[in-house]
Amino acid sequence: SVRRSVINWAGGRTLVWVLAMTLWLPWLESGKSYRGVVASLKQALPAHYDCITGERLGDSQRAMLEYFGGITTERPSRSRCTLLLVQANAAKPAAREPDWRLIWEGARTGDKKERFRLYKKVAAR
Repeated sequence: SVRRSVINWAGGRTLVWVLAMTLWLPWLESGKSYRGVVASLKQALPAHYDCITGERLGDSQRAMLEYFGGITTERPSRSRCTLLLVQANAAKPAAREPDWRLIWEGARTGDKKERFRLYKKVAAR
């Protein structure tokens, strides 16, 4: 009957869609997730630090840092932190004063615009 052919067609399309999403989902997620960036950042963190200031970080990036790595960032108004995490454009890094040294740089897989940079405050001489 006509109804049976429509059901078979819809069921086949659904099966193909579910199979495709099952196979491609890890690849799609790896390009959109902050999990790898946060894991890399966590490895680059010094053993002892007081706090991290987050400059130009959006609320969603702050949430991902907290969720994936347990990393809490302070707002830029608190300037006593020895670490500074900056979200910036990959093409033009923000200029830093000489008392900040770059210790880590990372981005999501396939993201050519967004770049994260971690700076450490160098002790005054």
